Amino acid sequence: MKTTHRSTSYYLGVTALLSLSYFLLLGYNHLFDWDEINFAECAREMLITGDWLTPRIVFLPFHEKPPFYIWLQAAAMYTLGVGEWAARFPNAVFGGLTLFTLFFMGKCYRNTRFGIIWVLLYYGALLPHFYFKSGIIDPVFNYFIFVSIYCFVQGMAAGSASPPAKGTSGLPWFLAAGLLNALAVLTKGPVGLLLFGLTVGGYLLWNRGQGFPRWSGLLVFALAWLLPLATWLSLDVFYHGIEKTYAFLNYQIELFSKPVAGHQQPFYYHFLVVLLGCFPMSFMALPQLFKKPAGASDGFAQWQFLLFWVVLVLFSIVSTKIVHYSSLAYLPLSFFAAQYVFGLLEQGVAMPRWLRRAILVFGSILGGAIALLPVVGRHKELLVELLQRDVLTVASLQTEVHWTGWESFIGLGFAAGVILAVYHFKRRNILSGLSVLGLATFLLLLTANLWVVPKIAVYSQGPAVAFYETLQNQEVYVAPYGFKSYAHLFYARQQPKANSQYRDQEWLLHGDIDRPVYLVSKANNTLLDGNPNFQLLGVDGAFRFYLREVGE
Repeated sequence: MKTTHRSTSYYLGVTALLSLSYFLLLGYNHLFDWDEINFAECAREMLITGDWLTPRIVFLPFHEKPPFYIWLQAAAMYTLGVGEWAARFPNAVFGGLTLFTLFFMGKCYRNTRFGIIWVLLYYGALLPHFYFKSGIIDPVFNYFIFVSIYCFVQGMAAGSASPPAKGTSGLPWFLAAGLLNALAVLTKGPVGLLLFGLTVGGYLLWNRGQGFPRWSGLLVFALAWLLPLATWLSLDVFYHGIEKTYAFLNYQIELFSKPVAGHQQPFYYHFLVVLLGCFPMSFMALPQLFKKPAGASDGFAQWQFLLFWVVLVLFSIVSTKIVHYSSLAYLPLSFFAAQYVFGLLEQGVAMPRWLRRAILVFGSILGGAIALLPVVGRHKELLVELLQRDVLTVASLQTEVHWTGWESFIGLGFAAGVILAVYHFKRRNILSGLSVLGLATFLLLLTANLWVVPKIAVYSQGPAVAFYETLQNQEVYVAPYGFKSYAHLFYARQQPKANSQYRDQEWLLHGDIDRPVYLVSKANNTLLDGNPNFQLLGVDGAFRFYLREVGE
């Protein structure tokens, strides 16, 4: 297919428009416990302390994550103000970077048509779209890993004697690969190098060592990788000591050796997350995922294939399983979906009936389930009766939430979009179908963000967040009791305290306090009712609120 300047400009305009849509309503809803609030609180405390080397929680070193993502959030908060918009701003930026990167990778791999197909598929997938409007680390980490592998493979190709890069050294590619992978490690930790090494190592084994990098390329990669990491670690050790570095590395090992924070799931967990969460592109990728890429020369498809399976298998083996841990697999998954759709277009054939039916059935079920949410919300007594043994869930459902019933049209609209897209697929208008699916996903997440997510948030954390916000700028101590949370830190806008004992729960319960203490427990935890130092302020939804005055 001949590529024209006009078509490239048009597709770039479409990509830019899609990228801008990620910024809509970023700050409309509160951040969610744990991860969103955790990272945002680290950024807020970084601004307060002025220590840009070490992430902190409760103004103590937080060794679970390196600082790069926190730097991005802190810079956004410094510019835009502390809040939800700034906390989610970096991911929206990287959403746009990702779409443009996919377009240009696809253009180089095939042509502009392949590039825009890839963009539309990734934009129209549920979880990838959702994560670019969140405040979690993974979208930034995934970008650095994905592009670093691409650059390394390009460097190997450029340094070999085969076309199209005959006679070139590939050193700029290795330099970029080293820097990008170092940023991945600075974003999430050593797992960035592990994923890179397994994928590149698998690629070399697949090709029996053919194209193995020259020593000059490996040296450039190593130096580019070491420089930013060594600079950060050296400064951190100099100012804070070696103990923090040991604690950080030990935590990374624990993530792979035992379940952390109780996130233990069955082996097949991530397979289901990727299949269902990346609808509809995951369905379109299925025909390509279980066969080796055609042609030994298709190195681009090879490393995509390897990266996908490395991520899924690795995070299925480790004990700690959280939904977004496998999100790096979304990028190679989208490539295989694009490859399949591009093949249909090139051959001029319709999408197979089984695939159209699968998309139609799952899309309709998902839309129907969303449409039922307001029905359940307006008749929650049915759920209360069904879940009466789950005291905490029943208490959450007692929170006053007003469902109008009109929210059902969000799910029904998505189902209608899926039906229209399948109609286009049947008529071989595949690009039109992909555009409709992308629009349906955009409208689903946008309208849900307006009228569904706020209601769900009220059930899960709304009363606690509202309570914490009333304590901003007050000389008090506030903490959760009996459960883990970061919401009290961020939404009460806590400042460093002169008395370091406030971090000790026993001191808050029984010590000689110098300011009022507010504790929040879950509704099924009544232990503080028996503590004469505390008075119950009230119960709201899933939370109980207590106050201890000075002198009690």
